[in-house]
Amino acid sequence: MGTGKKANVKLDQKGKEFFKEKQIAFVANIHGMPGIGRLFAFKKMKTYSHRIIYGDDAHLMDPFPEKDDHVTVLKLDEQQKVTQIS
Repeated sequence: MGTGKKANVKLDQKGKEFFKEKQIAFVANIHGMPGIGRLFAFKKMKTYSHRIIYGDDAHLMDPFPEKDDHVTVLKLDEQQKVTQIS
């Protein structure tokens, strides 16, 4: 959760136009977040200038590598297929 917060702060600094131009979105897996926590988290996440997609699936990121304290970046092609993971 701390990594996501840090990522959102950095991404927000890029500004809304950067995300539209580059067609970027931040995916936040909210699975496991308690209902009351979601209430506060959604309110905070709405203040960011960048687009956030909420996922609510325990296995959402299973196909992709994860590393503690890191953000996984997926690059997609025109057909929405993953072409690069970093």
